[in-house]
Amino acid sequence: EANDAEPGKEIVIQSYFMILVTYLSRYFDLEDELERDTYEFYCLIEHIKKNLTENYSLNELTKLTTLSEKQIRKYFTQKYHCSPIQYLNHLRLERAKYYLITTDQNISEIAAACGFDDSNYFSRKFKQEYGVSPREFKRYM
Repeated sequence: EANDAEPGKEIVIQSYFMILVTYLSRYFDLEDELERDTYEFYCLIEHIKKNLTENYSLNELTKLTTLSEKQIRKYFTQKYHCSPIQYLNHLRLERAKYYLITTDQNISEIAAACGFDDSNYFSRKFKQEYGVSPREFKRYM
């Protein structure tokens, strides 16, 4: 149509464009509450992954999204079979494993770099999750 010299081609192009916009807006419509909530949940997950060193409470997580505490708990239970804080600790411990393998940092430095304020708490959680202490893990890796 754009290359056609017929009169009224601009109106035809605009009409096709509006039809395309209508189809796309229907397809990507986030007004459906379930889709919007799911989208909000995955945005929250991405925020947590990018900011692991932040101290989060369930109340603080609700401030990052439009979801309620109940909805957040429900989504975490359905998707990850744990609470939001358990999920956060799991991500932190996974990062700690990476640091234990790839850096020469000591346990306290790794704990702090992964968002744990207390290295003893970090060591307890690490052993609880993986069955060995961070020191033992580092020694065998």
